[in-house]
Amino acid sequence: MIIPNLPWIIGPVPILLTLWSIYDYASALRNREVAAGAHVAAAYLLPVGIVSLLAQLLFSQNILPLILVSSQILSAIIAVSLILYLNYSSSGSAFLRKKTSSVTYGFEYITMASLVIVFIINIMIVYSDPLSPCTIGKCYVLEYTFGSKSDIFSNVYMIGVVGAFFLSVFIVGVYSIFFKRKG
Repeated sequence: MIIPNLPWIIGPVPILLTLWSIYDYASALRNREVAAGAHVAAAYLLPVGIVSLLAQLLFSQNILPLILVSSQILSAIIAVSLILYLNYSSSGSAFLRKKTSSVTYGFEYITMASLVIVFIINIMIVYSDPLSPCTIGKCYVLEYTFGSKSDIFSNVYMIGVVGAFFLSVFIVGVYSIFFKRKG
């Protein structure tokens, strides 16, 4: 049996998580379930995996900081859209539009803090070298689980998971602040 050279360009963890998220989101749509728990995680991991794969296939490493920032924004917008669509298809109403305000005191600060965290992460990306060579002691486990660090996919996937999460919190916070209804 022939085993390909390790580390792979795309590691087994992103492949399994993306396949699971496709299955879970499709079954939630089929069963008309409301977005909660695993369905939110699936709607969040699905665009991160697909955007990372498209970045690996379509772009070169010369514009990696631009790819990283734009993939976070795109993944966050798609994730929030998938969650809203799942709730709309299950109950006929959007996820965040309620008659009573679900915004608690301090949520505006959480929204702004999430934007600051994304900004700091992206500044660190621009001033670091994400394609630096990997040594065994430095990132052995990450490279064998998420994929080769010298390729675009693993950088976009790992940074996209963190950045898209905080941007999703920011998008949901802005949506809740500006579209809250008086009950």
